[in-house]
Amino acid sequence: MNNQTCRFFIYLLISWIHIYGLSTSFAGIPEPGIIYYGKVYDKSNNLLTNGVLNLTLSTLSGSTSIAVKTKLKEIKDEDNTYSFFVLIPVEKTISGYPSTENTLPFSITPTIYYRTASVEKTDIKKIDKISISSSDYGNTKYLVVLSNDQLPIVKFSSSIQSVLESDENVLITLTHNTDDYEDIIVPFTVSGTSDKMDHQLSDSYVTIKKGKMISNLTVPINNDNISEPDETIVITMGELFNAQWGNSTIHIVTIIDDDTFSDIDMDGIPDQWEYKYFGNLTDANSFSDYDKDGYLDKIEYEFSNKDDSNGTPYDPLIVNAPGDEKYIEYNLDVDGNSIADGATDGLLLIRYLFENRGDNLINGVVSENCTRCTTEEIEGFLTIIKSSILDVDGDGIADGATDGLLLIRYLFENRGNNLINGVVSKDCFRCKAEEIEYYLNEINQ
Repeated sequence: MNNQTCRFFIYLLISWIHIYGLSTSFAGIPEPGIIYYGKVYDKSNNLLTNGVLNLTLSTLSGSTSIAVKTKLKEIKDEDNTYSFFVLIPVEKTISGYPSTENTLPFSITPTIYYRTASVEKTDIKKIDKISISSSDYGNTKYLVVLSNDQLPIVKFSSSIQSVLESDENVLITLTHNTDDYEDIIVPFTVSGTSDKMDHQLSDSYVTIKKGKMISNLTVPINNDNISEPDETIVITMGELFNAQWGNSTIHIVTIIDDDTFSDIDMDGIPDQWEYKYFGNLTDANSFSDYDKDGYLDKIEYEFSNKDDSNGTPYDPLIVNAPGDEKYIEYNLDVDGNSIADGATDGLLLIRYLFENRGDNLINGVVSENCTRCTTEEIEGFLTIIKSSILDVDGDGIADGATDGLLLIRYLFENRGNNLINGVVSKDCFRCKAEEIEYYLNEINQ
C-alpha cells in the first residue's frame, strides 16, 4: 500500500471514529496503532464487501485480549479493491495505573498472538499466529481473510534427498500453491541420525514472501575424513503461519559417507558417484546413459576422474564433453572376442541398425569366447558406438540400409565397388570406396 493510500485510510478511520463514537479513553499513554487492511473471500473465492468482520488478538497465555469489529465495504485505491480497514489501538501503560481495556499493550520485544478473523453469520473464520513488536506500531498490515481450509498449501517439493558428505551445501525447496497472499512462515524442527558434526542446521523457520511461490533452505554439510555409516537429517514442519500443510511435511536428507565406497545395486558404479551425478541409484546402471550423450554411465565413471583433452577434469553431466574419445576405444568387435568378423560382429551390427533388439539381436551370432555376451551388454556397447562411429558414409544418420550394409560387407572382406555399390547415401560425406575403406580401417584397428 502506498503512502497516499495509507493517508487516505487514516483519514477514513478518523472520520469513522468521529461519526460512530468509537474513541477510546486511555488510562496510559496512547501510541500509534496498527491498521489492518485487506480482503475477505467467501468459499467461492469471491471478494466480500458486505457483512461484519470481527478481529481478535489474544496472547498465547490468554492474559491479554483485544477484539475489534468493522463493517465490510468496497474500498478502492488506484491499484486494488479491498474489503476492510480497522485500527488496533496501542497503549503504553503507566506504573500504578490500570491498563485500558481493549487496547494492545506497547512492547519493544516481539509478542506472539493468536489472531482470529471471522465474518458474522457466515462460516468464514481464519485462525493463525502472528508476532507483533514495536516495529509494527504506526504501520499498515495486509490481511487476507478466508477459512482455514482455503489457506495456501505448503509442502516440501520432495520427501527424500541424498547428498555426498563432500558436498558443501544441500538445497531444500518449499512450495505453495498461490502467490496472491501474505507472507507465510514455516517453522521446522531438525532430528535424524546426524548431528552438529555433520551439518549446520538447527530448529528455525523459513519465510515464503508475499508474491513468491517457493523458498529455499540451504543446509551446510560438514565434510570429514572419518569412515562412518550414512546419516540422515529429518526436517519436520511445525504449525504454519498463514498456510496449511500439504502432503509432504517431512523431508529426509541422507548424507552419503564418501570416505568408504559401496555398491548396493551391484552395477559396478560406486553408490557415492551415482548419488553425486545422478541423484539416486536407480537412474544409473551399467547399461544406462543418464545424460544421453552416447556414452554409458559405467564408461563415464571409468574416466570421470581423468582430464579431458584440454586438461579439464571430465564432467560426465556435460553432453559430448571434449576429450571423451581419448578414453573410449572405438572398434567393430561388438562381442569383445578380439576379432571383428562378419559372421558375428557384422550380423550384430546390421541387425542393430535395422532395429532388432533382445533375442532378435543376438540369437545365434555371438561368439563362444565373447566378453560381451548378453543382450544388455551388446546393446549397451552398440548404443555407444552408434552415435560415435556407425555413420559410415557420414550423412548424419546411422541406419541399416546404408551403414549397416557397408559394415557387414566390409567385415566379409568386400572392397572397392563391391563394398559401396548401391548402398551409399545420396547425402554422403564419405562417398568413394577409398574414403569409406580408409574410415573403416581406422575405426577397426
